[in-house]
Amino acid sequence: MINEIPEEILLLSEEIIKYAENELDYIFSPNVIFTLADHINFAIVRCKEKLNITLPIVQDIKFLYENEYAIGKYALSLIEKKIKYKITIRRG
Repeated sequence: MINEIPEEILLLSEEIIKYAENELDYIFSPNVIFTLADHINFAIVRCKEKLNITLPIVQDIKFLYENEYAIGKYALSLIEKKIKYKITIRRG
């Protein structure tokens, strides 16, 4: 799995995890970097193939997990800035 993930996405995932740890005052398992990198890589592949990413419960997530939602928005902006690709999510 790790051989299929571009290095830039692994580095980006590490940056996102460090940001999340700081924001949430929580230390994640080091393995979560690979899980997040796989998730981001798959999302980019799906978007490039014009497969819709739909998240019908986005409003619930935004309300129930405000800090995590903000970290997700930060991650999306970082992906756009560093990878030069905008992941778009439909709200269902």
